[in-house]
Amino acid sequence: MKGLLLFLFLISFGLNAQIPLYEKYSQFEKVLLKTNNDTQYIFNFWATWCKPCVEELPHFVDFSKKSGNEKTKVVFISLDSKKDSEKLKIFVAKHLPEEHVIQFTDNKYNDWIDKIDSTWSGSIPATLFVSENRRTFHEKQFESFEELQNTWLTFLKQ
Repeated sequence: MKGLLLFLFLISFGLNAQIPLYEKYSQFEKVLLKTNNDTQYIFNFWATWCKPCVEELPHFVDFSKKSGNEKTKVVFISLDSKKDSEKLKIFVAKHLPEEHVIQFTDNKYNDWIDKIDSTWSGSIPATLFVSENRRTFHEKQFESFEELQNTWLTFLKQ
């Protein structure tokens, strides 16, 4: 019984945490523009309702843990709607490092998708790699940790 109470406490504690919410692209764009520093970024666009997104998330979590590089940051950008914020909090509490998750709810996709990458059709999962002034975009599901890591390392060598 104590174990169950502890579990419920931890889940409720996680649900009280705040995931930054960006409702307009003009707000969210500041997140992408903060990349002009010596930190390298992996921005993963996903949603809780997207099965391929959820399937690849563990590879990004593992990458974040195993990269061993404080100058590499994985940012999980949830495209879940604002009405699904509680569902997102529950999911994040179970599966993701919360400090690396943001929620972007601007549903005017045609206004901002090309600003992320002109080749993006809008489907997810999608991932943007950024290092200094270089960026590359991947509109696909990463099937394994190794595939993600190799793609990242190839990007860094360019």
